[in-house]
Amino acid sequence: MSRRSPSRWLAPAALVLVVIAALVIVSSSGSGGSAPTPAALDQDLERAPVTATTPTKTAPAPAGPATYTVLSGDTLSSISVATNVSVARLQELNPDLDAQALQPGQQLKLR
Repeated sequence: MSRRSPSRWLAPAALVLVVIAALVIVSSSGSGGSAPTPAALDQDLERAPVTATTPTKTAPAPAGPATYTVLSGDTLSSISVATNVSVARLQELNPDLDAQALQPGQQLKLR
């Protein structure tokens, strides 16, 4: 006769206890009451101040450098992070670029 491991009944019991504990925590961490009624929501909307919005003009982003000079140890992804230009955009702007053969002093277009 083989002896059964206590984990065959301890594991499911522990799972049930964890679920019960989670339900108790979730139910006790509520907002302290029931959900607001639609009428209460309407009253909140009536009390909300109404403000006029005016469109704002955004200033164009400051133009950064047009090129980047590759430094020793640079990778295409490190250049992307340093210049805030995506790798895909760098490859698009520099179609003859071989990412595996970057040379120090090489110039990359950024825009």
